[in-house]
Amino acid sequence: LKAELTKESNLKEAALNEKSKIESYITSNQAKSQEAIRAKDEELKKRDSLVSAMRSDISKLTKVKDDTQKLLESADMQIKARSVELMKTTQIVNELKKQMNQEAQSRDNAVKEVK
Repeated sequence: LKAELTKESNLKEAALNEKSKIESYITSNQAKSQEAIRAKDEELKKRDSLVSAMRSDISKLTKVKDDTQKLLESADMQIKARSVELMKTTQIVNELKKQMNQEAQSRDNAVKEVK
């Protein structure tokens, strides 16, 4: 009976030791899991921050692109308007040259008639 009790006591002690090892293993794994989760959360926060910064940069670049497009369109309109003005000025100059040539021709003809 005493041997049986000793055997049972040894089995209980072995079971308690095994239970303690398992609990220690579980606690260790939980701590490792929590650390891994915390590290992933930090990584995700950094990624979110980078994505947010990139979106902000994209927004700024889009605004710069739109502003540049408006400036280009305005410059194009100014160029077209100046081209029209230049054509009108060229036409006026050509008409004045024509008039001057006609007046010179008339003078030359008048001088020839006088002679």
